[in-house]
Amino acid sequence: MDELTKQARLIAPLEVYDEIRVHEDEIFNWCSDRKKQIFFDVEDDLEDMIKIVHSKYDQNYLALMAANLGPWADPWVIALSKLRRATIVCSEKVRPNSIPFIAKIMEVKYVSVLGFFDEIQPTK
Repeated sequence: MDELTKQARLIAPLEVYDEIRVHEDEIFNWCSDRKKQIFFDVEDDLEDMIKIVHSKYDQNYLALMAANLGPWADPWVIALSKLRRATIVCSEKVRPNSIPFIAKIMEVKYVSVLGFFDEIQPTK
């Protein structure tokens, strides 16, 4: 994972950092040590793309998530992935308003966590 970070192949919007900060566990600590290498702050192109991503959600669901008091990184993950032609790694099932569901609509590639490890595993 550190090698992927050094190669700038492991990226996420800053909103993901805000979301995992709530837990302050081992994952948060690992990410904290690599914050500047992994996490991207909002840029103009990302701000424009987030509007497009929001339009793909059920508007009632979007309003519910916007009213939620905690951070919600899902649309930012999809927007950054679309802009950078990156693959999303997630453990969610395809269901309305999930990352895979919206990613599919946005034509963004996504893989499961196991699929990710299969892709990065060196061939023998």
